[in-house]
Amino acid sequence: MLCIYTMLYSLFPTTYQYFLPMDYLNSEAIKISGLVILAASLTGTYIVQGNMKKSWRVGIDEQQKTELITGGIFSYSRNPIYVGMLASIVGLFMVTPNGFTLLLMAVGFILIQVQVRVEEDFLQKMHGQSYLNYKASVRRFI
Repeated sequence: MLCIYTMLYSLFPTTYQYFLPMDYLNSEAIKISGLVILAASLTGTYIVQGNMKKSWRVGIDEQQKTELITGGIFSYSRNPIYVGMLASIVGLFMVTPNGFTLLLMAVGFILIQVQVRVEEDFLQKMHGQSYLNYKASVRRFI
């Protein structure tokens, strides 16, 4: 959905009027701030994925035990990739403030909250007390 929206906005800018624009948020300063947030979040997410090395995967693979990564950025946030994803949808909303991106942001926040809780349950089963100790000492997001 996000890709379709981005392509429509990029290729057919006149379609923007159909996404319920919030003109009162449409300022140069907000757009520039949104672009900075987008760039920083995408760059940060890429770097964090690289730091996970062999533990990086999409979804939950119950067949393969991975190392619990607790160092680096993971000593400040248990979910820095999701922080980056949340920041990117906020940045997108700031660049194109409209009803549709507001809806995407709300749905994204809810879905990420659900996914994080599912992954936390899995990590607790996989890593036991090590994960519980980590969970007690490091915040979920920031």
